[in-house]
Amino acid sequence: MDEKTYVMADSWYTSEPLIQTCDEKGFFYIGAIKTNRILCPWGHKALIRELASCLEPQDLHSVTVKGKRYDVFAYEGKVGKLDNAKVILCWEDGLPHPQRESGL
Repeated sequence: MDEKTYVMADSWYTSEPLIQTCDEKGFFYIGAIKTNRILCPWGHKALIRELASCLEPQDLHSVTVKGKRYDVFAYEGKVGKLDNAKVILCWEDGLPHPQRESGL
């Protein structure tokens, strides 16, 4: 039997030491990150909270959950001190208005 262990936390607990510990033990970590984190999609630095204004519809994938549509953007790369993290951003019914940050 191939069991996998997942650790899940909100942005209050997400930290490089916690993620490294999970990695060392073979656990998968799922956690929220704050919108002031910098990602580098396409080699350009962008705050998560500002990233929506840089995205085009072709950058997103749509998924439907219980009849609601979500647009999803996946990023894999450097986040803080982590060289390789996978970040999934999603918005219900399309990208948020540029003046509104609450969609992330």
